[in-house]
Amino acid sequence: MAEPSTRGEPADLSPEAAGAAQERLRASWEGWLAAIAGIPPERLEEAGVCGDWSVKDLYGHVAFWDRYAIERGRTVLAGAPFAEIDWQAMNEREAEAAAGRSPTELRREMEAAHAEMLAFIAAAPQTPELLVPMLARMAVDTEEHYGEHAAEVRAWRERAGIAG
Repeated sequence: MAEPSTRGEPADLSPEAAGAAQERLRASWEGWLAAIAGIPPERLEEAGVCGDWSVKDLYGHVAFWDRYAIERGRTVLAGAPFAEIDWQAMNEREAEAAAGRSPTELRREMEAAHAEMLAFIAAAPQTPELLVPMLARMAVDTEEHYGEHAAEVRAWRERAGIAG
């Protein structure tokens, strides 16, 4: 995973900006799902998609960061400062914890985590002055993240000769 971006507070706190942020999130998720669609089950554990990681590993990785995005959102809503994180150590720990799980189990977890994150957004105050900064902070772990890994999956599929 690339170094997370550091975003300042968004300048545009309009309802349109909130809608645009939610649309970017939706489109990025759909791009991620399109990238992983139709991969043969026997190829899901093949290393080399993202470094040594497989598509299965990315399922668990995306699930973890969607849930972490909820924590980022809570931090914004609470007006609390953000703690520095060691995202590489977090990635390693989460990959190790998910290593023995099946692709099917991790895919379900990824979908559940995404649904939890969307439910969190839906339950959050819908005033743009709160929603827009929250979505901007969450974007590091969601829309930006999905796009990064979707590109890696597409490149791997091309190298591996997997149509998609």
